[in-house]
Amino acid sequence: MTGNPFLYLSILFLLIGGQFISMGLLGEIISRTYHESQNKSIYFVKEILGHSKQN
Repeated sequence: MTGNPFLYLSILFLLIGGQFISMGLLGEIISRTYHESQNKSIYFVKEILGHSKQN
């Protein structure tokens, strides 16, 4: 291997980026599982503005 520190830094940053992506996906899965197990909406609509009823 070469003595170039930029090669080692690029490999390190690539691994750290992969870990960030996998942690984000894992957090998304955990969040969705939590909200689906609650049997209620994630959000609540208080009022609908500017909507007219059309038959």
